[in-house]
Amino acid sequence: MGASDLVVSSNHSMIISVWIEEEKSGKSMLHSENQVEVESRDDVASRERVGLVLLAVFSTIYFVFILLCAFANAWFASITFWGVPATVWYGFGLIALALVIAGVYGRLSRTISK
Repeated sequence: MGASDLVVSSNHSMIISVWIEEEKSGKSMLHSENQVEVESRDDVASRERVGLVLLAVFSTIYFVFILLCAFANAWFASITFWGVPATVWYGFGLIALALVIAGVYGRLSRTISK
């Protein structure tokens, strides 16, 4: 254990002791007050609809991928781009689409709440 380890340990225990004292006194830096966000039922319903539509879009595209892999595998694997089978590109596309859909949902849910 070097000198820098002692400094880190000393600072860490000081932070913990300050936190314990603040918790005991009720003046915590972490949670000054319990705050509850209240949302309207319309906002929640709108976000649910958006989420379900995006889920349906992704599920449909994924279902097509599964059908192609199950029933047209030889044909689907024979298609290549830059020497890589279309099944691999489709799989990467599904991953990218999931990330895009997550971003779209996040953006739409923030605009719905405003």
